[in-house]
Amino acid sequence: MTKKLALSRRDPARGVSEAAQSVRRRARQEAGCPAHARERIAEERIGISADSALRLSKALGTTPPFWLNLQNNYDLHVAERAVGKKLARIKPVVAELMS
Repeated sequence: MTKKLALSRRDPARGVSEAAQSVRRRARQEAGCPAHARERIAEERIGISADSALRLSKALGTTPPFWLNLQNNYDLHVAERAVGKKLARIKPVVAELMS
């Protein structure tokens, strides 16, 4: 019986952690990611690099843009929460130039 992998909609590293739990042994052998990188991604201490995206996509049957887009979307979400209301106070410079 094949178990479906549930990826998080928020933190792609969490998705990697969940996916890695069910395919850890095989992915370790197939992906060729260094152990320290795998562990830090799974622990959500580092993001997914281009190198990791290439290896994960090959081992898990996805595409590199899939992993990079997950990481970029997560990074934007975190940045937006950090900037908060300050972002609303920024006035577009282009609008002034067009006047």
